[in-house]
Amino acid sequence: MSVTNPHDLIFKQVESRVENARDYIRGTCPAFLVENLDLDSLTLETTSYTTGDLKEYFSDMVYSCLYKGKTKIRITLLFEHKSYKTDFPLLQITRYKLNIWENQLKAKEPLTPVIAVLFYHGKEHWDIKRLPEYFDGIDGILKKFIPDFDFIFIDISKYPDDEIKNQLFKRESNKVLFLLMKYIFKVDYLVKHLKDFLAIGKSYFESEEGFNFLKSILIYLFETNERQKESIIGIFENISSKGGELAMTIAMKLRNEGKIEGKIEGKIEGKIEDAKKMIKKGYSTKEIADITGLNLAEIEKLRKKGE
Repeated sequence: MSVTNPHDLIFKQVESRVENARDYIRGTCPAFLVENLDLDSLTLETTSYTTGDLKEYFSDMVYSCLYKGKTKIRITLLFEHKSYKTDFPLLQITRYKLNIWENQLKAKEPLTPVIAVLFYHGKEHWDIKRLPEYFDGIDGILKKFIPDFDFIFIDISKYPDDEIKNQLFKRESNKVLFLLMKYIFKVDYLVKHLKDFLAIGKSYFESEEGFNFLKSILIYLFETNERQKESIIGIFENISSKGGELAMTIAMKLRNEGKIEGKIEGKIEGKIEDAKKMIKKGYSTKEIADITGLNLAEIEKLRKKGE
């Protein structure tokens, strides 16, 4: 279950749903652009454009849509997943654009404009330079020979919580995701306000889509907050019965992978021992699940082992 880049993974999982990406673009891109995009035509590309060291920097997420109802453009959702700023992000974006255009030429397709949308949620303040600013000692004449293009830079730390909740996004998944990512490196604050963040999607979590999202963010929180797993489990238990059961199930999987120790391990082991005793006393699987919070499948495994 361990992932190399949990920030990158959760972003891609959520924003690969076209409904979420549409909401993301409407909420964060400038109005003068959004009003000219036909977001009903938004389509996630299947071709991979990242090569070599680009894979170190970006999610490979490329959306296409119509501009003013007729011109096909590409919107690239490039995600800076590190907790520190990089020195030359626009050089990587330039290479990314070239990869897309070279791919179009090979496929004998017309070239399309590419709009780069760079998302950042790291610890440091980051002012990204335009390409000409990388060059020292140049005048207006030399600048004419250096590529210069606009891009969209989204630093989630700049948005107030109320704006994320009530103005930027319509979909609960985006509201919850970006609040979590905003504070993912401020552990104490995140744990203190996690219940409030999750409350935004309480009814949404009851749907199949919402439950899958809940699972994704739970794994994300476990992977990025090693010392706060017990607190996270308790918060999820208070959100809903499904959330508590899911938290314990994932925690047990992490325990089996050797990622949970101490109090949580003892808590899980205690519930397992309780379940074993209840099995011997003839309790049904559902009754044991209701009392202990363990997953039904896990209880059935314990029942078979005891036979």
